[in-house]
Amino acid sequence: MEQVTSDEGLHFVKNRGFTICYTPSMEIMPISYFDYEKVLYYDFDEVVPMRISDLCRQHNTTVYGISKGIKNKYNINIQSTINEIMQKRTKAPTIGTIFYISEALGISLKEFFIDPKFNQIDGIDNITQKIT
Repeated sequence: MEQVTSDEGLHFVKNRGFTICYTPSMEIMPISYFDYEKVLYYDFDEVVPMRISDLCRQHNTTVYGISKGIKNKYNINIQSTINEIMQKRTKAPTIGTIFYISEALGISLKEFFIDPKFNQIDGIDNITQKIT
């Protein structure tokens, strides 16, 4: 995770179309509130495990529960793959794996990627504009 504290960093974020971001205390705030304070960037391998954890909380389940749901529905055992993602040992999970995780949670792929943190991935321009 990289923290940007300069005028140049904030200019970069505004030019990419970001309107909100996470503060260091993980609050969602409009960019205009920052007045050149810290703006966070994430790596993709950080965002996916955070999103899975958030979705587990929202759906009152666990990573094991997701794996069990995939095993029951598709007869595929991806427990170790999901563990690798959660421990950030997998840098780029496949869309197939994310699809299975989404299916086990009862959400679409689009819903999986609708999270403000995906707008703050270093090197990706406003992903929600591309998928909505």
